[in-house]
Parts: sequence; C-alpha cells; structure tokens
Amino acid sequence: MHLSGLVIFSVALLRSVQAASLPSGVEINAANTSQLERRTDWWGLVRCYMGSAVLPQRGADPELPAPVGLKVKHIALGRGTQNYTCTDDQATTAPVAVGALATLYDNSCWNRAFGREQTIGSHYFVGSSPFFDFRMEGGEDFATVKGVAKVSAPDGARTNSQGAGAVDWLRLDATSGSGIKAIYRVDTAGGKPPQTCEGMAPNFEVDYTAQYWAYQ
Repeated sequence: MHLSGLVIFSVALLRSVQAASLPSGVEINAANTSQLERRTDWWGLVRCYMGSAVLPQRGADPELPAPVGLKVKHIALGRGTQNYTCTDDQATTAPVAVGALATLYDNSCWNRAFGREQTIGSHYFVGSSPFFDFRMEGGEDFATVKGVAKVSAPDGARTNSQGAGAVDWLRLDATSGSGIKAIYRVDTAGGKPPQTCEGMAPNFEVDYTAQYWAYQ
C-alpha cells in the first residue's frame, strides 16, 4: 500500500475508533471530532510509519552493524529473564549463560499511541539456539538465530529492580525460519549476572527488558 493510501486508510480508521468510543447520544460532528483529535493526538498515528523507524544506537563507538538493505518488520518490547548456571558457589567460578525466556509486546508507535499492551510473540531457546516466535495474533514470522555482533550496553544503561546491570546489545541473524532475516536486541535494562557464583544457586534467573527489532 502506498503511503498516501495508508494515510487515507488511517484517517478513516481513526474516525471509526472515535465514533465507537463515544457515549451513546453524543453527536459526531466536525467540532467534536476536532476536539478528540487534539485531545488524543490522533494525527500522531497518521504520521507513524514503520518504514521511518530508526534503530536505537549507543551513541559511541563501537556500534552494531547497520541493517543495510533490510526493512523493519516488528518492534517489540521483551520482558523476561536471562538464565544462568553455576557449577559451584565459589568466588572463583563465573556464571554461565544458558538461555533466556521473554514475552514480546508490540512496541511500535501505532500500538503505543493507543496505550495498549499487546502480546505479539515470545523468545526462548531451543537447545543452545535463540528462537523468536511472532506467530501470535495471526502472525506467520519465526526464526532461529545466531549472534553475529555484540556491543556492551551504553554508559548509564538502566538496571533492573534488583540493581543488575544491562546485558549486551546484539545483532542476531536468522539461520532458519520464515519472514525474518535479522533481529537486534537494543536498549537493554537488567539481565546481567553477578561477576561470580559466590552465594548463588546452581540455576538462577535475572530479570531484564530489551527492545527487539526484527527485519526482513
């Protein structure tokens, strides 16, 4: 669909949403519609176009390799855990990453403008391989991926509620699946394990959030 057609469709959709959300007995006229648009910034939705979204950057070298020749398809907020193991509880032993488990929520500007929290997928590991599944709500995209680049989270990156630091930013390229060629993990918060296994359980989880940008 051309952008002009998308804008026309969007305006029609927004007016139908406005009409459906008004109490019974309220007349739809130009004045009422104009007030609603100003109050809720409906026109921000019309200006929202996935193709104009810009992948977050650290703001300092090194940066992740750019998604040259690719188009963004999903922007998701992942909330879940990074998972680790310890062979013992000694200060000389470092935790080993063994996977992650996260729910993926629509984080596109369309969805944020409506204030919804819509689940669009999940992220977990199949064996030692990261897997992303966007086949919720009628979607068809999924991918097994492998890491091809990583950079540390920028200075000042957010911690989780327990004070754990932010895990690395990643570029992950698809090795199999459908509809996805690459996924970026950026804007991370939390998820980083302690430096040693001292006092830790054999298996433990660290809460984290991250943005996941999926490209085709």
